[in-house]
Amino acid sequence: MGLLFDNDAEKYQTLVVSLPHLPLSFHDSVRPLSPVIFEDRLEMLQAEDRSFYDRVLKNLKLEKNCNAIDDSHALSLQQQLEGLAPTEAIQKLFGFLHDVRIIVGALRLRKNDMDFTEKGGTMVSHIKRNWNHPSFKLGEQFPWIEDIRLLLEQDDIAAAHRRMSEIIWKKLVTLSEIHFFDFTAVLLYVLRWNMVSIWAHRDVQKGNDCFQKIVEEVIGNHGELFS
Repeated sequence: MGLLFDNDAEKYQTLVVSLPHLPLSFHDSVRPLSPVIFEDRLEMLQAEDRSFYDRVLKNLKLEKNCNAIDDSHALSLQQQLEGLAPTEAIQKLFGFLHDVRIIVGALRLRKNDMDFTEKGGTMVSHIKRNWNHPSFKLGEQFPWIEDIRLLLEQDDIAAAHRRMSEIIWKKLVTLSEIHFFDFTAVLLYVLRWNMVSIWAHRDVQKGNDCFQKIVEEVIGNHGELFS
């Protein structure tokens, strides 16, 4: 017999409390919860939240296997997540993740003397206008740009990949400190759990290859997705 709850808030509180603590860093060699048990816990999600979660999960699985790079449908799905986000906090989060990918991709293209020819989007337009500035005049808003720029200049792909993961992890942790017993809290946990899982089972060379594809092919060959 399933648990009975007076309201959805109580259900989400029970769900969040049932999830074990995550490690302090995404590269700690700890996998906190098995996928089967995790999936069972997520049965408590409301229907609309579950639908959005399933979209996110599909995208995460594609990226984990580095298949999203060659699948236009998967790339389109990733772009849609921001627009379909059920809360403002989640919408802003996916906007941030999109900006990170655009910026890192632009840095890589510029380093390789490749043109940034994408159309549309506030971030794309800003980068085009400030193409010759070291940080695209985004350093104040995104202070990590200089770190990744220098790593790419040194051809240290592994370190650049790790630095980008650190940026994303920090954002997720910061948001988790102000979201406790709602769907946003659950989704933040899912995204962090996914990062821990990926790094616990990572293939360094495959990870580097995926990173290079993300920053070169997604931005360089699929500009229509950002128009």
